[in-house]
Amino acid sequence: MPGGSGLLDRMRERFGEIVEVAREVVGGCPGDCTSSCIDCLQTFRNSYYHGLLDRSEALEAMKEWGASLAFEHEIPPKQPASSPSGDAVPVNQAETKLRHLLLRAGFGEGVRGEQIRLGGSLGTTTPDVIYRDPDDDFSDGVCIYLDGMSGHLHGNPETAARDREIRAWLRGSNYEVIEIPANELDDRGAMTRHFRRLANYLGQSRRGRKLARDPSWFTAADSADGTEDGHQRPHLRLVTPTPESRYQTCVPLVPLKAAAGDFSDPHETLNESDREWVEPDTGRELREGMFVAQVVGRSMEPRIPDGAYCLFTSPVTSSRQGRTVLVRMRDEVDPETGERFTVKRYRSAKMEDAGGWRHVRVTLESVNSEFEPIVLTTDDEGAVGVVAEVVEVLGC
Repeated sequence: MPGGSGLLDRMRERFGEIVEVAREVVGGCPGDCTSSCIDCLQTFRNSYYHGLLDRSEALEAMKEWGASLAFEHEIPPKQPASSPSGDAVPVNQAETKLRHLLLRAGFGEGVRGEQIRLGGSLGTTTPDVIYRDPDDDFSDGVCIYLDGMSGHLHGNPETAARDREIRAWLRGSNYEVIEIPANELDDRGAMTRHFRRLANYLGQSRRGRKLARDPSWFTAADSADGTEDGHQRPHLRLVTPTPESRYQTCVPLVPLKAAAGDFSDPHETLNESDREWVEPDTGRELREGMFVAQVVGRSMEPRIPDGAYCLFTSPVTSSRQGRTVLVRMRDEVDPETGERFTVKRYRSAKMEDAGGWRHVRVTLESVNSEFEPIVLTTDDEGAVGVVAEVVEVLGC
C-alpha cells in the first residue's frame, strides 16, 4: 500500500494467522459450494471476478505454499521520486506521459484515484483523471480514460462491453467522458483534438485554440517531466505591458503578503507601475482585478501544492461560502506561517437581528487534514477581510 500505512509489516508478523483464517474460509464454506458463493469468496466488490474464483484451487495452493514467509529480495520502486499532488499517482509509462501532456497543456493535476459509484449492478469506476469546472453547475466533471493499456484487460470483449456500459452511464449522469487510446499519446494531432474537447468541456475554449496554434506543449512533454527537477513549472512569462495589453494578455505578479496587505484599494495597489507583469498560461479570459501570487504552505495540499503559483481575482463580490480565498485577519495569525493573511476555504455562519444579517463565526478550512481550521468568532465584519479568490492553480 503506497503511503506507508504499516499494514504490510503487521501482515508479515502475523502471516501464520492470516493463512489459517484463509484456509478456514476456502475449506469450510457454509453453503458447501463447488467453486465459490456469497457464503465464502464472493462479495459485491469482487463481483466482476466471480466466475474466476475457485475455493478448491485456493486451498490446494495454500497447502503447497505453506504458512511461512522468506525474504527473497528488496522491492524496487516503481513510482517516480517526485509524485504529483493528490491521493493517487500514475503507475506506468503511458499514464506518466498523459500526465505530462496534461500539465504542459496547462490543465493541472486534476483528481486521480477518485472512485465513482455507478447505478444498478455496475459497481464503481475509477477514471485515470477527473477535471471539474467549479463554475459549471450542469456537469459533475470530465472523466478521462487511457485505453489500450493491456491486451488482457482492454482486449477482452467482456471487459470492453462493460467499459462501454460504464461510460454510457457516466455520459447519461452529468459526466463528460474522454477516451484516449494509449497509441495516440505520440500523435500530436490526436492529442490536440482530445485536449480541445477537454478545454471546451471546462469552458476554456481559448486554451483549446491556443493548443492548436502552438505545439510547444506537446514537444516539451517528451522530456522526463518537462523540467529538470521533476516539478512542473508554471508558464509565467515576464513582460513589459502596454496600456492596451494590461488585463488582456497579462496580469500583475504580486507577493502574497503585498496583495493581502493593509491597503484601502486593492486595484490601486495592484496597478502600480513598478509591478512585474506576467502572461499566465490559462484558458480564462483575463480581466481587471486579477493577479498571480505564490502560495506557500502545505495546508491546502493537494489542491494547492506548497509553492504553487495561483491566479487570483478580486474583489470577491458574490457569495464567499465554500470558495478558496485570500483572507486578511486583523487579530489572528495562520499557525502554519505566522502571518495575518492566509489562503483557505471560507465558511461563515450568520444570524439575523434588528440590524440585518451579521457574521457570528467564520471558519477558514484547510484541505490538508493535518491542519486544523481557523475558527473566528466575531461580530466585527472588519476582523476578517476577504481580499481575493483563487480561480486557478498554475503550477509550482
